[in-house]
Amino acid sequence: MNQVMNCLNVLKNRNGILVLDNNQEDNLSPYKLTLYTDDGIYMILLEAMMDDGDLDVRTFCNKSEYKNFISILGEVYSESSTVKEFSLVIEAVMEFYETGDVSRRLLS
Repeated sequence: MNQVMNCLNVLKNRNGILVLDNNQEDNLSPYKLTLYTDDGIYMILLEAMMDDGDLDVRTFCNKSEYKNFISILGEVYSESSTVKEFSLVIEAVMEFYETGDVSRRLLS
């Protein structure tokens, strides 16, 4: 857990990517969490394989910013899938690290 927190602290207000893989043996939980950071703007993608083989991706849902777009590490994304509150990033990453999933309250 300390290694994950150290990585998060290194990425705070910087540019980078953190990937956590869940080595689960079934498709009942997400298999990967990817954190993108760009100067204090954060986006998480939580990936899970569906029963039908489709990929389900969950991310933050900031409904107040759904019309705007933002560049993260040179790629354009909807600003609604980003947050600036690092505490939300810590909560989501640590929840994935400890349980293998993130609540739908955080990522939808």
